[in-house]
Amino acid sequence: MNDYIEAVVSFKHKPEDDYYAILGCDELSSEDQILREYRIRAKQCHPDKMLDCPDAVDNFRLLQTAKEVLCNSRLRNDYDRWRHSGILISFKDWKAKTESGHISMHWMMNKKEEPMLENVKSEDKATQQRARTGQAP
Repeated sequence: MNDYIEAVVSFKHKPEDDYYAILGCDELSSEDQILREYRIRAKQCHPDKMLDCPDAVDNFRLLQTAKEVLCNSRLRNDYDRWRHSGILISFKDWKAKTESGHISMHWMMNKKEEPMLENVKSEDKATQQRARTGQAP
């Protein structure tokens, strides 16, 4: 737990966290504009053209990740929400934690079969039971 707190306290946003800057566009850019910028940059920094650069593969993967996130409307909304939140963890970590939170919350939901009111007459309970099972009165 202390390692997690330490990571949050010492976290600094890095240039590779800004997918818009990686692709040379901004939040108002359309998907078509993002794809155009991606294609231009993909041709420039493809690992096959950058044989002398040891980071070419990692840079290209980052470019692909940025394109995938920003061209998927659900992921883009999540990314924009993360950017504006000021949360001090990376988008990847934030996304993993929010997804695991939704999964764990799903298992915590309990169905209530009994009415919330305690003073319900027994004939009302029978009517409710018939309604639940689809039986006629």
